[in-house]
Amino acid sequence: LFQIGFILTQVRAVYERCCTESELSGHLDTAEVLWFATGGGKTEAYMGIIIMAMFYERMNHRLYGPTAWMKFPLRMLSVQQFQRLSYAVAQANIIKVREGAKLEGHPFTIGYFTGDGAPGMISPGYMEDSPYYLPKIDEFSLHKLRFISDCPYCNEVDSIRVVKDLSASRLKHVCGNDLCWSNSAMPAGSYGEGTRGEIGIYVSDEEVYRFLPTVLVGTIDKLSVIGHNKRFKALLGHAPYFCPEHGFTAGTKCEHARLERDDTGTYVSNPCSNNTRTSSIKVVESPQSLKAGVSFVLQDEIHLLSENTGNFAAHYESTMRTLQTAIGSREPKILGATATIKGFEHHINHLYQKRARRFPSPGMRRGESFYSRVDTTDKGEPLIQRWYVGMLPVGAGRIMQRSSALASAKFLDMIDNWCKRLRGEPETICEMAGVALSRAGLLLEYIETYLNTCLIYSNSMNDNTDIHRALDEFQCDQGRVYEHLDGNSSLEEIQAIIRKVEEKAPDDPFRQIVATSVVSHGVDIHRLNFMVMAGWPKSISEYLQASARAGRVEPGIVLNVLNSKTLFQTNVFLDFQDYHRFMDRMVESVPVNRFAPNLLNRTLPGVTHAAILNWLTQQPGCSDEVLKNTGKLSEKLRDPNSGLQSNLRAVVKEALTVPKSAEPFFDRRVLAHYESQLERAVEKIINGLASAPSSLATVRIPEAIERLLGSRPMVSFRDIEVQVVVKPNENDAEDLLSALGDR
Repeated sequence: LFQIGFILTQVRAVYERCCTESELSGHLDTAEVLWFATGGGKTEAYMGIIIMAMFYERMNHRLYGPTAWMKFPLRMLSVQQFQRLSYAVAQANIIKVREGAKLEGHPFTIGYFTGDGAPGMISPGYMEDSPYYLPKIDEFSLHKLRFISDCPYCNEVDSIRVVKDLSASRLKHVCGNDLCWSNSAMPAGSYGEGTRGEIGIYVSDEEVYRFLPTVLVGTIDKLSVIGHNKRFKALLGHAPYFCPEHGFTAGTKCEHARLERDDTGTYVSNPCSNNTRTSSIKVVESPQSLKAGVSFVLQDEIHLLSENTGNFAAHYESTMRTLQTAIGSREPKILGATATIKGFEHHINHLYQKRARRFPSPGMRRGESFYSRVDTTDKGEPLIQRWYVGMLPVGAGRIMQRSSALASAKFLDMIDNWCKRLRGEPETICEMAGVALSRAGLLLEYIETYLNTCLIYSNSMNDNTDIHRALDEFQCDQGRVYEHLDGNSSLEEIQAIIRKVEEKAPDDPFRQIVATSVVSHGVDIHRLNFMVMAGWPKSISEYLQASARAGRVEPGIVLNVLNSKTLFQTNVFLDFQDYHRFMDRMVESVPVNRFAPNLLNRTLPGVTHAAILNWLTQQPGCSDEVLKNTGKLSEKLRDPNSGLQSNLRAVVKEALTVPKSAEPFFDRRVLAHYESQLERAVEKIINGLASAPSSLATVRIPEAIERLLGSRPMVSFRDIEVQVVVKPNENDAEDLLSALGDR
């Protein structure tokens, strides 16, 4: 019910992305925060809004471009969420084809747009030494780029594979079922825009810029690319031409690379010769499309945008909105989702400079709202979704880690004993469980399905190592197998383990998963209902998110093994009941401050370069020629008749200044100090670029910005300190690092 309610509240937002200026009501000026319990279905709620917007925009002549950008904090992008999105988009495509002319335009597609884990460029010649250079990419690398395994069109399990199409310079997800709708009924398009023979998933940055997927899915730090890639402006609405072979391009001649064999049979990367006039395959003008640019920005797990990541994101988010409107598009609607956040108004004010609105509003009773109630038994007692148990082992050494492993092993010993007795002498177990003897078979099936696997959640990879050793010691003669997941685990590995848990037989030796925070968000495994928390996480919000991995559908048990060597965790144990009773009130406020000291010094270089790359090059009398070196840029900025210098100064300042509508959110003294600092910094960088000395004339613009401001444009929101290269000083150490590989 709450999903339908939330979708209905955003009907106006969908409408205002396509309406005339006179019909705007200010709905886009408010950021919505969907606040619902973990596992309650928030993902499906905002997917519903995305699908509604996709259809409505096609009905109103928005024929291509990104409708939504779904952002996940760093490594929290879930393979399950990606698979669910692919199902929704596939069904939307089937409806689009069925309705014909009512929903004309490019097919609905998905782009995987992350800071890491996917290739950047795949076809240019300068990528020849990259493992993702298309002619050289191997089967192992292709398999790593498989982001879904089950076909969203025909539902065939494990039918998806990734193939390289050298003629189109593409990496394609294709279904192995020849009768699949994607292979037989998906249109090929009238000028090369169709996706027949593939699922429609773009996995490299290059393909995202070339084909402008309908839904972008990625991590928050990817937004930093706006400060060092001129192709980003295509996502903001500047995509005037379309090459039938290689996608959208900025000019009348295709700007992308074509892979061709030379006289020796080796693939080489040559510029594509397609153009609007003389080539056999003609570049066409992009169809006139209404209100291009990103329509919706959806930030999942918004509470994780905190401290440096949140501060950097705040400046880059306002930069993206400014450049999108400067190009002529309308700013996106902001949607956020969370289950644990305190002070959300302050958080939204600093992140997006917008008024915040929570949905649903809290009810009269704790934990209830109009859309949710505490369910009770026939006797009026509340039903239990999750039991929490605390344990404080005392001893020397790595006692907490060893106790966590021992607790997991003993629990599975007990489960195995129960199952054995239920098969032979079920009377005792049925009496203990309060179940009629005639239902012993159902009880056995339930235990083997929902209590057969244990998740051990640790707070660091070091703890993982100690737990592995302890499991090997305590279960050396039992034949059990455990798997581990951490920040180095690929999407393919996570997906394989999730499927194995959901499909394994009761006698499968795989019984345990040892994992870090990589599973704490967006991973739903219905069969995981016993969880050992090895130590207390860094925050209450992480604890709530992580412990919710158990008891998603069936009741779950969370055993907290606390560390007696830390005073805080000892106190948690001593006040265990009260701690959990008032847990929702102890969630920490999210530390975000767009006026933080030195923040402007780190973000202004990237914001300035973003404006040059994605706005200045499109102005009359200007082109990509100014990007060759600082001297070319200075020449244009010094032209008194162009007005480029004053306009660039205004755009950069607007990207970082606080709009009038947001000024009441902040302290006037802090705001005045920040605006003064911003004014001086913008004057310094714009004047410095316009009057660059001869020593800077031949250098690249990012290098000139670094000499003027002391920092280069950021390449990641984790780009905080100076990077230190670690090199082995002995052959043995080098061999060891080589053997570890990505680990």
